[in-house]
Amino acid sequence: MMNEAFRYITPVTYFLIVVIWLYIIVFYFKRFRQRQKEDKLFNLLLFILAIDAFRTIFEGVYFGIRHSALAGFLPESVFTVLSKPQYVFLPKVVTFLTGILVLIIVLYRWMPAELKQKKAMRKLVEEKNKMLINQNAELLKAKERAEESDKLKTAFLNNMSHEIRTPMNGIVGFSKLLNNAGLSSKKREYYTQIIENSSTQLLQVINDILEISTLGTKQVMVEESEFNLNELFSEVYAIHKIKADEQNIALNIIKGLPDGKSMVKSDKMKILKALNNLIENAIKFTSEGYVEFGYQVVDNDLIIHVKDTGIGISTENFEKIFGRFSQEEKSTSKLFGGLGLGLSIAKENAELIGGKITLESIKGKGTTFYLNIPFVSAG
Repeated sequence: MMNEAFRYITPVTYFLIVVIWLYIIVFYFKRFRQRQKEDKLFNLLLFILAIDAFRTIFEGVYFGIRHSALAGFLPESVFTVLSKPQYVFLPKVVTFLTGILVLIIVLYRWMPAELKQKKAMRKLVEEKNKMLINQNAELLKAKERAEESDKLKTAFLNNMSHEIRTPMNGIVGFSKLLNNAGLSSKKREYYTQIIENSSTQLLQVINDILEISTLGTKQVMVEESEFNLNELFSEVYAIHKIKADEQNIALNIIKGLPDGKSMVKSDKMKILKALNNLIENAIKFTSEGYVEFGYQVVDNDLIIHVKDTGIGISTENFEKIFGRFSQEEKSTSKLFGGLGLGLSIAKENAELIGGKITLESIKGKGTTFYLNIPFVSAG
């Protein structure tokens, strides 16, 4: 009875396996088409499974037909034919060939693709690591800049307090002394001069603070007009000659164009602010020798220079000195005073009119600043 049942169940089982594998292979090929461009290894896996599915289906059909004939579902002659050695050997040949094909695919397609994918993954990980290292470095630099900025602002506030308090003390103190009825005219004149100098110093501090605040809004307008460059330089010379004489240093001026050809079109006030700050800076840091300023026209550029024989600047600090609230060294602020805004104001005004400031310097021998701006003749 069991043998009889087995006899009928066996062909049904084989055909059931064929149906299941046909369903699976259809599903595989649908997924293969969907992921054709996504993953080479997955595609190869589907292909290998399809080969194995073909082998299983072939065996299922072969043995299903053979056992169906044995069970009496098909003519006995079918079983006789399929039982011949050449046909019995056929499933083994198919198994062997599909095995060889799978081995070839694994060796020549799967393994190279796997190695390539691993290499790509390693490269991606390395790139991500480099990116993270660079980002960490940038964050560290940003942190250092923020800390430096905080230090500079603190130093600026302390320095500003000193720069405001000093002239204010002079103004208040000597104003009280002027009330002394028995004060001689000579002392009265001397005290008045101190009050005037202190007022000028205080006004300069306030002007610098207001100027840097205005530049910080990024809403400064460029107002071009026609003016005589030689006249402007003469006015600047007259303003700074007094301070240069007080420090016993020579102030020299060089004009690059004749008076009749020195009409230009630009933003006069911004050139004036940049030039004044460069000259004030040069005079402040020059204790002996001279300060020279002038200009020349080269091609389409107006090149203004301010040269001094002062303390000079170290090469590594060329960029630093143009930062807001910055001076080359902390001792510089204590020795020469100032808020460290002059060069920043000069640089930002120059950039507003399409110019730039560069410099040459030798520590202990002097500095030359160059203000390059577009030259537009109005003559």
